[in-house]
Amino acid sequence: MQSLYVIDVQIRDIMEDIFRIAEEREGEIPEEMNALLTALKMEKVKKIGNIARYIKNLEAEGEMVKTEAKRLTERASSISKKHDGLKAFLSMYLNGEKFKDESISISWRASQSVEIIDYGKIPAAFMKEVITVTPDKVEIKKALNSGVLVNGAEIKYNNNIQIK
Repeated sequence: MQSLYVIDVQIRDIMEDIFRIAEEREGEIPEEMNALLTALKMEKVKKIGNIARYIKNLEAEGEMVKTEAKRLTERASSISKKHDGLKAFLSMYLNGEKFKDESISISWRASQSVEIIDYGKIPAAFMKEVITVTPDKVEIKKALNSGVLVNGAEIKYNNNIQIK
């Protein structure tokens, strides 16, 4: 099937031939040229219709993909909530106990995080400015671990579950 551009060029060329021949023959146009012109115009209409239908199909497909993406995002969120809930449940149930069988190993990894007890008592040296002023937990943790007392903060020890 030819492109719209090619069809338009062919129609233009035939029209030029028809006008030239019509002048030479005093208005008489050969039937085969008229038939060819009609066939090209029909091909052009068919081509335009097909392109328009394809556009409608793409619109519909795009909407279906958006709907499916929304559904999958909601599903991923639901799965993530289940994951977090079950992990918290297992952490609470095992309470630091190790577990191992033929296909799974549960262990615990100690970690530290800074818990800000009173934002107002944190010294300015341990504050960092983003959009609002907030304690710099990384610097506070370094100071607390090196023995410096930081008013309003303390080290909190955590036990994090690891599933391999």
